[in-house]
Amino acid sequence: MADDFPQSDPKADPPRPHARRDPPKDHLNDVAGHAADPHFAPDAKWVREQKGAMQYAGAGMQFGFTICIFALLGNWLDGRFGTGPWLLLVGVMLGFGGGTFSLIRRVNRG
Repeated sequence: MADDFPQSDPKADPPRPHARRDPPKDHLNDVAGHAADPHFAPDAKWVREQKGAMQYAGAGMQFGFTICIFALLGNWLDGRFGTGPWLLLVGVMLGFGGGTFSLIRRVNRG
């Protein structure tokens, strides 16, 4: 059985070392490439862009959380009163409406 498979000669086919990748020299830099530079001072435009991005990311998370909280509340009320999925649906609709209202207010304000 062992003769069925060809044997390789260890001298002719040396084992390959594991590929090792050294981290790039600028691995301490962030996406903008300035984290390792102690003299980096962001300009006002860069700061405004970052604030705007974080504001809208927070608005999207708030929208999702609002829907989830109202859905959980509706589900809990359905279990308490035995009304089936109706209060869950009302909760989802109220959460969607409230989240949309809050999102529109935030976008118009910012």
